[in-house]
Amino acid sequence: MIEQVKSLNKHNTYHTHTYRCKHASGEVIDYCRAAKKAGMKYIGITDHTPLPDNRWIGVRMANTDLDDYHQAILDAQEQVDGIRIFKAMECDYAKEYLNYFQVELIEKRHFEYLIGAIHFIPDGNDWISSFGFKNGDEILRYSDHFIEAIESKLFYFMAHPEIFAIPFVKWSNEMQQATENILSCAMQTGMPLELNAYGFRKPHHEFEDGHTLPTYPREEFWKTAQNYKIKTIINSDAHRPEDVGVGFDLAEEWVEKYQLETIELSDYLLGKKEKDW
Repeated sequence: MIEQVKSLNKHNTYHTHTYRCKHASGEVIDYCRAAKKAGMKYIGITDHTPLPDNRWIGVRMANTDLDDYHQAILDAQEQVDGIRIFKAMECDYAKEYLNYFQVELIEKRHFEYLIGAIHFIPDGNDWISSFGFKNGDEILRYSDHFIEAIESKLFYFMAHPEIFAIPFVKWSNEMQQATENILSCAMQTGMPLELNAYGFRKPHHEFEDGHTLPTYPREEFWKTAQNYKIKTIINSDAHRPEDVGVGFDLAEEWVEKYQLETIELSDYLLGKKEKDW
């Protein structure tokens, strides 16, 4: 059992969800109060964005919820002092939605950043879940789709890059190739990749010798990442207010072990550092 971090002066969280996505709990203000109590100076509210055609509606808010979500963030910004609350969204990448993300979220509603994510990949006229891949071809197609998202230049960072590995215990040649493809693109473009601590609290893979590893974040991915000059951002991906800081200590151990360069997103959002990706 991973205990909640009680003091998080070193880290903040820029990836959180609310009850509107249908697989999380809590309201915006609950996350903000929990983050403030944990000692954070910044929090990003980033629920799964609704889509204009209501695709994947079972795991995201409906379009009719967007106004309410937007207002809930504005209300929290007024009611919770002592912490900077960023208005943002996590967006499933598909090129047909890029104009919607740009116009509806950034230009019209002035969301301060968008997270890119690949929870689904195209499969002919359909889509398949990144959590249920069955073969190496799907894994490599995931990395191609992930790279497309990076190259759109719309996102401030890419979430949980290695979720393609979740269904598999054994690390394969295709998984290693997908990892290297993603890391190479992230290095060339400067796109930060997320070390997602949410996975630490989920069920682990169990090996024949008795040891276990998280299904994600996947250690083989981050072990490879030490060979690439990339930016890394630690996040809780909290789906409950009490999880805003869960797993940060373990993520920090991996950062130290694999000598990863971490960034603080607020430095770029507040203009302390120039965004170069």
